[in-house]
Amino acid sequence: ALPLVALPLVVLPLVVAVAAAIVARRDRDPVRDRLEHVAAGERVADLGAAPGGWTWAAARRGARVWAVDNGPLKQGAAGHPAVEHVKADAFAWRPPVRADWLLCDIVDDPRHVLELLRHWCREHWCRRIVANFKYGRADPLALLAAVRGPRGLAPFTPELVCRHLFH
Repeated sequence: ALPLVALPLVVLPLVVAVAAAIVARRDRDPVRDRLEHVAAGERVADLGAAPGGWTWAAARRGARVWAVDNGPLKQGAAGHPAVEHVKADAFAWRPPVRADWLLCDIVDDPRHVLELLRHWCREHWCRRIVANFKYGRADPLALLAAVRGPRGLAPFTPELVCRHLFH
């Protein structure tokens, strides 16, 4: 079987729902670092896309993006020629073809988001993932253990990178 992930699968947990979080090492942003690997012509699925920050970052690099969110896109993502705004439930939407990247910034129970990511991995709908988990009321250590465990994302990738983002 072909390897599912060409680059490390990246799961970026957040304490709060802030996409532009500051990391413990304040000189680096691991989300931006990973998005720098998105190449022109690649296909990106951005689940929980609104208002469109990650969508715009991928489109700006030349990727074709499905921005999946019932909410409106704003600023650079809205009306961008490389962006298709799919007004749909991110948990129900399925890509018409395999994506190179899955970007996931859904505000929901992190266990539901983890199961969604596992589904994408099982179906081979993407090659790489960058995801934010919103802890909310979930225990962050238990969530990280679940993500890294055999019922999490570890079975789908030889390398799993997790970062705890906070502001």
